[in-house]
Amino acid sequence: GKVDDVAIWGRALAPFEVSDIWNGGDGKSIEEMLGLAIPFEFTNIIYNAAEDGFRLEWNSKPNKTYALYFSESLAEFDADIDDSITSQGETTVYPGEDEWLPNPLEGAPKLFFRIEENQ
Repeated sequence: GKVDDVAIWGRALAPFEVSDIWNGGDGKSIEEMLGLAIPFEFTNIIYNAAEDGFRLEWNSKPNKTYALYFSESLAEFDADIDDSITSQGETTVYPGEDEWLPNPLEGAPKLFFRIEENQ
């Protein structure tokens, strides 16, 4: 096999800590498991009433692409806005700084967005 994560600890790990990392990993990095990773979440959502548009910002990773979805409820996110948004580094803003995302549900009383990292 190949080594995909390496960590150096300043102390010996207890057997349960090693077991937790081994069994609870589920593809997560050591940083994620220890709570040291930057959370994958929206950091800013701006609504411009004059343009009836949005600008979204989230924590991202370099060299990744993302898919943006919207929904009128939290039940289903089957409507995508863009499924190939290129990361801008550690933070991504969509659309660009001088643009606004047109409201996909004009007149709706509420609107939810979801961002996913493409595999």
